[in-house]
Amino acid sequence: MRKVCACMSKQRYLLILLLLLLSGLKAQTHLKTEFLGVVSEAKPIWLNRTQVETRQNLGGNFSFDLNSRWDAADHLLGDFPQQKWLTALAEFTYQQPQLLKVCASYRNTLFGSPNSLGLYPNWNSLFEYQRQMEHQSTLLIEDDLPRLDAEAYAIHRNLRVKPIEYIYDFGTDQFIATPLPEQGLDNVYSGISAAYEVLPYLSLGAFTDIKRANFDTDDFYSLNSAGAQADLNYKLSRILRISGSVRWTNRYNENLPPQATNLAQSSIRLQHNLLSNLNGYLSFTNNSCSDARLDTLYLISNLFRAHLQYTFSYDPAQDSYLLAGVKLSTQNDADAYFAEAKSVLLPRWYASAGVRITPDAYNRYSGQLSWNFDPFSDVFFTYRLDDNKNGSPRLHYLGVGSNIYF
Repeated sequence: MRKVCACMSKQRYLLILLLLLLSGLKAQTHLKTEFLGVVSEAKPIWLNRTQVETRQNLGGNFSFDLNSRWDAADHLLGDFPQQKWLTALAEFTYQQPQLLKVCASYRNTLFGSPNSLGLYPNWNSLFEYQRQMEHQSTLLIEDDLPRLDAEAYAIHRNLRVKPIEYIYDFGTDQFIATPLPEQGLDNVYSGISAAYEVLPYLSLGAFTDIKRANFDTDDFYSLNSAGAQADLNYKLSRILRISGSVRWTNRYNENLPPQATNLAQSSIRLQHNLLSNLNGYLSFTNNSCSDARLDTLYLISNLFRAHLQYTFSYDPAQDSYLLAGVKLSTQNDADAYFAEAKSVLLPRWYASAGVRITPDAYNRYSGQLSWNFDPFSDVFFTYRLDDNKNGSPRLHYLGVGSNIYF
């Protein structure tokens, strides 16, 4: 564990140094920091979240992006299993306009102070794992043609874990935790897709994906899939637009239940500009499945969402608004009602407040006061209350942060 934490600290300083060098090369950089105190019935918890994003044009058709995020807490918070983690993403992009786009990226995540997890309880409940580090390499190739959207991707992910096996001791009538040597769990994803715009508002496409979980001898997590989809985006009038999609996927894994062989996903969204400052939308999404013979269609979930937003004309920056919405998903026990307001108080000073009511999980109340010291950067004071419905104590978040662009 000491080696992981030492490596984490060293990598953090190297990333900060690299970001400073890139900013000296006139890179576009965004720095976000947030320091929070979390108060509950137990002792206070301190959280630090820092994220740095930078983009550098290397000349010609090449660009480089770097994204680093550091999260740290001095205590395990709720169900979150890590006190510290650092993730960094480096991505090179080549783009030939009207022809081709190629992205190659590498993501690394370091975990500190891990808690034991039942990562794969479906196939062995006597093992837990401590996450140490994760590597992910991605290659994405896309076309950049006017009416044809085609892409191919390949992803390799390796999660380094320290397994803990629970062995039953007949003498003590207890399970004894036995640490095992560190090992790697590999996933490989790949796929291709293509869609053609047959009409200015309608495109038709097909896709296939392959997932291989090399750590699982029973192939429980491996999956082959192929399917087709149609996407619609039609402007009915100057103020009314309708969009939607239908996606059908055939999936194969010998461990899948027969009724989950085919997956059907459909959605429709109606967006309406009611007044010059008032707009809203209604959306509906259905997820269903069936067996290979398509005899019966089984409902997985329905999701209905309504959203209404009014923008106040007194703010020249058009960043003062009032919104309200509802999300209904009974099958997932995920119904929610939410509202949010933001208003300019004085030049460059904004106040915002929000509420989210989730009957089956928690109620969240939040407020924020921010000062824009330039058109793109700000510092803020924030408060949030999570009133949990599962018996966990209330959590009060109070802190300061900033968003800086340079």
